[in-house]
Amino acid sequence: MQELIYWLENIIRLYGWAGLLLGTLLEEIIIPLPSSLIMMGAGFFLIQADSLSGALGQIVFPFIPVGLVGVMAGSLLWYGLAYRLQEPVVQYLGKYLGVSWQEVKGIERYFQNTHSDEWVLFALRAIPIFPGAMTAICMGLIRMPLKKFLIFGGLGTAVRLGIMAFLGWLLQETYAFYAYRLESLSAPAAAALAIGFIAAYLMVKKKISLIVIDKP
Repeated sequence: MQELIYWLENIIRLYGWAGLLLGTLLEEIIIPLPSSLIMMGAGFFLIQADSLSGALGQIVFPFIPVGLVGVMAGSLLWYGLAYRLQEPVVQYLGKYLGVSWQEVKGIERYFQNTHSDEWVLFALRAIPIFPGAMTAICMGLIRMPLKKFLIFGGLGTAVRLGIMAFLGWLLQETYAFYAYRLESLSAPAAAALAIGFIAAYLMVKKKISLIVIDKP
């Protein structure tokens, strides 16, 4: 894993913005890769500015657009898998978990009639400690419409990229130390996300009688 991280950092150093695109794509697809290290490293290596205004200008363009393409392309893989595999997984595991396919469809319609999932997605994408792949999987499981996933996921990811790029530029050579500190919070954040996802399901399940679940 350490060798792969060094390889990704070298890609960014050698290939510049194309390296950022590749690095963000891979860190989203390969879950164990530390996204904080890649994004902050890219901020350190690629943001060449001596002033705050100059750094912010390069972060807004081209850092955020380039990184956004890589992250969202990788996220679509996990979102698509979760979206497509939702029904067979629920059909197989539901009898052990006490979950029926009709309930899942009802919950899906419940979220489609609210805006809470959109802002939850935005927040999870914007806060650096939450794993992007896990967030994409959760949104795929509730079958969030693709347009909403791209818009709100993209906005949150843009905020995250901006934060991480700024920190990489600000911290300079010490960026790796702080990146690893952020990554140490990812596992607890992932556990909290899983617990929150289950808790939200249980809360909505109580309201399932108010949802017409026998509609196609």
